[in-house]
Amino acid sequence: MGVEAQTIRDACLQPERTELSWRRTAFSMLAPAFLALRGWFHYGEWPYAVAGLLLISCALLILLDQRCKNQLYVSFSVVTSSLALGLLFIFHLFIAV
Repeated sequence: MGVEAQTIRDACLQPERTELSWRRTAFSMLAPAFLALRGWFHYGEWPYAVAGLLLISCALLILLDQRCKNQLYVSFSVVTSSLALGLLFIFHLFIAV
């Protein structure tokens, strides 16, 4: 009845959590980037190179420049690399028999 609920806010930790989440995003982009480059070296097809280089450049941009993250470039590189690999998959599935 007389007890009030206390709300504890950690406003000081929010920037740190945001930076850590951006770093996790960058490191999680490196795994498919290296796999795409591995596919390029193994199969020699250019969509693998496009996807790998886009993801690596975006991950390096995030890791090296923590203050100036361009979220539009991150979205663009993820979508473009996904489209490149998706079109390669469709090409191999239907056209190259």
